[in-house]
Amino acid sequence: MNFPADAAAGDYPFRLRAVAINDPDNDHAEGPATTAKLGAGGGVVKKSLLWLWILLGVLALIAVGVLLYFLLSSGKPHDTVTNTIVDATPANDCKPGYVWRAASPADHVCVTPDSYKRVQAENGLADYRRAPGGGAYGPNTCKMGYVWREAFSGDFVCVEGDIRSLVAKENAEAAQHRR
Repeated sequence: MNFPADAAAGDYPFRLRAVAINDPDNDHAEGPATTAKLGAGGGVVKKSLLWLWILLGVLALIAVGVLLYFLLSSGKPHDTVTNTIVDATPANDCKPGYVWRAASPADHVCVTPDSYKRVQAENGLADYRRAPGGGAYGPNTCKMGYVWREAFSGDFVCVEGDIRSLVAKENAEAAQHRR
């Protein structure tokens, strides 16, 4: 919309009117009233789209956050347990029906396949079960309700108390399950 060069700043109301060419005095329609705002420099004042840019910025930040979460959490532990088939190699000297516990690569205590699966799940949840920011026992401090598994010296994986007792029993019976 163009205003005359000497028009004063302010609001200018107007209404659109459509008329029939054959009978312009009697056959017409009017639109709703609206207002054009003329700014101090002689131009029309446009509504600010700042809110749109803020909304787009927030959505972009959310998208980046979600992307980073999935990229950084891909190697983190999950609450799911996978069914892993343990390959009984000739080096495995466990009796039939038993496999290495594998709480660490050097852990060759013979346990049931269910115990093996449980240990792998516990290893996967190790970071989740530690107290954020550490605590009385440094970075290996367990969250409330968990204790160290102690399958071997230096095993600081956090588990429930009854699991630590079960692991101690497995360690005590280790010789019975070897060939």
